[in-house]
Amino acid sequence: MQVKRLFLLSLIPLALLGIPLAEQDPSPSFIRLYKQAEALYNKEEPTEKDDSIALSIYENLIAQLKERTDHDSILWDSYFKASIFYQTYGRYEKALPLLLSCLLLEKKLPQVPLSAWFLPNLYTGNTYYLLNRYDSARYFYKKAESIALQNNNVEGLERLHNAFGILNYETGNYNQSKNNFEKAISLLRSKKDMPIPLLVNYQNNLASALRKLYRYNESMHIYQSLLAYGMNLDEINQNIASIYLAKDSAANALPYLQSVKKPKPVTFNNLGLAYYKMNRYDSAQWHLDRALLLNEEENGRQKNIQAGLSYCNLGKLNAAKKDYKKAIEFYQLALQQLFPSFNDSSSTSNPVDFTGAFAVFELYETLLSKANAFSDKYVLSNNIDDIANALSCFQSLYLLTDYVEKTYESDEARIFLNQKKHESHNLPIGLCLQLYALTGEIKYLEQAFYFDERNKASVLSTGLSEKELKRASDIPANLLDAESNCKEAINSLSLKASRTVDSVIVGELSSQLRDQQLKLESLHKQLIEYPSYRQWKLSDKIMRVEDLQKEIASKKRIVISYHVGDTSLLCWLISHNGFEFVTTAINDSLNHHINSLYKAVQLTSSFSTSANREHIRYLYKILIQPIEKKIEGYEELLIVPDDELNYLPFEMLTDADDEFLVQKFSITYNYSCSLLKNQPGESGKRDMHSILGFTPFAEANPSLDATGFSLLPGSAKEVEGLEGKLLSGKQALKDSFIQLSPGYNILHLATHAQANDSLPIQSFIAFFPSKTDSITNSRMYLPEIYNLKLSNTRLTILSACETGSGRLIKGEGIISLARAFSYAGCPNMITSQWKADDLSTAYILHRVHHYLQKDMPVAKALAKAKRDYLDDSSIDGRKKTPAFFAHLRFTGQLETAGQTFNAWWLLAIPVLLIVYLFIKKTAAPTGDRQSHS
Repeated sequence: MQVKRLFLLSLIPLALLGIPLAEQDPSPSFIRLYKQAEALYNKEEPTEKDDSIALSIYENLIAQLKERTDHDSILWDSYFKASIFYQTYGRYEKALPLLLSCLLLEKKLPQVPLSAWFLPNLYTGNTYYLLNRYDSARYFYKKAESIALQNNNVEGLERLHNAFGILNYETGNYNQSKNNFEKAISLLRSKKDMPIPLLVNYQNNLASALRKLYRYNESMHIYQSLLAYGMNLDEINQNIASIYLAKDSAANALPYLQSVKKPKPVTFNNLGLAYYKMNRYDSAQWHLDRALLLNEEENGRQKNIQAGLSYCNLGKLNAAKKDYKKAIEFYQLALQQLFPSFNDSSSTSNPVDFTGAFAVFELYETLLSKANAFSDKYVLSNNIDDIANALSCFQSLYLLTDYVEKTYESDEARIFLNQKKHESHNLPIGLCLQLYALTGEIKYLEQAFYFDERNKASVLSTGLSEKELKRASDIPANLLDAESNCKEAINSLSLKASRTVDSVIVGELSSQLRDQQLKLESLHKQLIEYPSYRQWKLSDKIMRVEDLQKEIASKKRIVISYHVGDTSLLCWLISHNGFEFVTTAINDSLNHHINSLYKAVQLTSSFSTSANREHIRYLYKILIQPIEKKIEGYEELLIVPDDELNYLPFEMLTDADDEFLVQKFSITYNYSCSLLKNQPGESGKRDMHSILGFTPFAEANPSLDATGFSLLPGSAKEVEGLEGKLLSGKQALKDSFIQLSPGYNILHLATHAQANDSLPIQSFIAFFPSKTDSITNSRMYLPEIYNLKLSNTRLTILSACETGSGRLIKGEGIISLARAFSYAGCPNMITSQWKADDLSTAYILHRVHHYLQKDMPVAKALAKAKRDYLDDSSIDGRKKTPAFFAHLRFTGQLETAGQTFNAWWLLAIPVLLIVYLFIKKTAAPTGDRQSHS
């Protein structure tokens, strides 16, 4: 039997374990029976009759030996071999108790090496998985992994990586499942006699992971290449059909589905889905009903994913027929199948307590479909309960994504999940506002804000809260160090791979990168063993309205959080004692005006306010004018932009009197309201130095010629005369910054930087080159910044072009250098959004430091510095356009004067120093303009 041959590849005979059979059992009958079974088990071409006889003998041995204590080694092997036969023929419920009995003998067999228990644990995990008991499967896979970590040469390790790949696939972590499958294939190819059937199986799994990642061409290429082997053709044809179904090309999927020789529930599910997509509803109904019947024959009442998909597709089919009541009933049945611990048949109930392993994206799709069905049902029924029930589905859906997001190891996987969530993020907000309009109940406004927040910088918020938890938890330092080293290795390998064009080297680096990512996954499995980390995974990270109002405190500040919908702009206004919203109709013109203005303002010297007045006034009309009266009397605006609004410097918008917004308000930006909350960290608990300043391009040096960057003579003026450690020219090295930065309260980098929108990993900040033959020693790339330890740093000033720009990811914000510093632990940043005028930047930032030394909050200091710039009569009027001042942007938390940046002064402080800082004078810069580039 082919399947059995696959299971036998890695078995270890008792003789190889140092257990002589004749000495183990002096009874000839036991030896004779055991040898007879072994001979049948190891036949090259066994028949089903051979298997049946061998199984009968093993079971006979078990019956005779299980009550005795002097034949445990034969009993152990008999349990294991009998379980193999049952697994071979799909009798997993029979195999499981045999495997568990086998494992119970471990303490009775100390002479059996630890490595021999690898396969029994692995196969027990496989059996639990095939019985849809994913948590138990993961438990035994982890036991097998633990054995493998203690034994470098465990046979069958590729099976474990394949098993973890399948579990990660089922739980929606497709990036990590890809790594698992690639590792399994790599290990399999290293074998002297590589088993082709396993290779086909693992390659098929890899292609399926790529398909789920929307990498359809790569996936299709693998599937097509596998057809040549003539193995697993039914499964491969079904997978090829799945690509066409995902691309809404049902007609192309049909031939592959119809070529399946032995249809299974998945086959009929895909046929039903294909006919549904082709509007052939009768055919869809027949095939979906057939899928359920066949599923019942194969699985009985055992819950499983395919049954869930059958019910979900039947729900879609009935929704298409506008029979929403029946559709909702089917969706409810689907939920019960897809989330095994959920058994509530009431259509108004949804899962809320998500733990363990389950089919994430299938469950997500079902909850979304059910919400849409209730929403559509309301149109016909006009029953407000239908809207409330739709909202309940979304609440469950967001609890699901929040839970799953914390189980993923990488930001890449989390972003993939959140992009999926963002596709439908307008719907729950609209439902809440609809309920508010119908009932007038404020709780629906709060829920709308809650949903909006869940779609803003969720990945960044999760990462920051995870770092904070690790820093203050009971997790051993050596485990956290191992995780940090692993992440550094991943970043280093990623950078090398992104800069390499040699395909052979890229392949080698990719292999090393995959191994490090798998190592990181293993480390995270160890983290989950600590109670504080487990508790964090269940915690809620969203800031509620009342919490935000307490944080705001001041009567002079107001939060303005935008939500860009399809046809309307929603603006939340939250003060210390107020909470309201304003909606404004929008169309595609909004993005057109933002993009046009953003492109124009980057042409610093040629930018004209009057030439761009149409864009500026349109944006003021849409964004500020509807709330103009509501923000009167406030001094500080805390703006949380959404989508393309992240590119817009609100400071440059002008009112009817052509007065810039910055002339009336100080402005703080952030990625979400949840991140506005002040986290004081440890800056007030130690003697912090004031400022660490770096100006690598302030003066000429032959070593700079090779960098391709121009001098920035104005950069020295930015930090001139400041207290602290100021490193310029050849002293301003990357390694020095990495070493020194954790010990300072304020970091100031006046240098060059570059944002790479197409490949963010290549974005960098430039330092003085310590070696002229390598650019890596003078460039700090985005992944390296993520790994900095800046939890004690309260403000970073990135006076370098493009530090605030980057690629926009919907629902997450701009993936910029500034964001990387935020992730590293620094909550407050001043950054530049475009290539800026060197001397104008120096003037403004020098004034910022002047006001900071007066114990002024950063947002107010930056606003006053810009006003000083605009009011300074010695500055050429042509340089007073937004292109020269609006590039500097403060992203940070809610501040109180003196609390965040100068707390260390309040502990030590010579009074004379305070007086000195208040009276210190700075001069306006003069000279020719240079550009940060």
